Amino acid sequence: MSLGANLPVVLLVGLTLGGLAFALSLLSRRLQTSARAGEVVRLTSQHRLHVVEIAGRRLVVGTGPDGAPRLVYALGEEPARDG
Repeated sequence: MSLGANLPVVLLVGLTLGGLAFALSLLSRRLQTSARAGEVVRLTSQHRLHVVEIAGRRLVVGTGPDGAPRLVYALGEEPARDG
């Protein structure tokens, strides 16, 4: 078997793998989220409210000793800051 006879198959496999790599690259960029911690308000010695930003959305999350963090309120986008 010579390479010339298998060239179409090799090209097809190469193009397929290249296309899959490109698609995975685009998908990984879309799935990346940025999270940023903001202000924290202490309510009691064990309870707090946190403002967090995830994928451009600002959320108020409550934390305490009795369970998992809970979404309290969705604030929306952060307002523009002057200067």
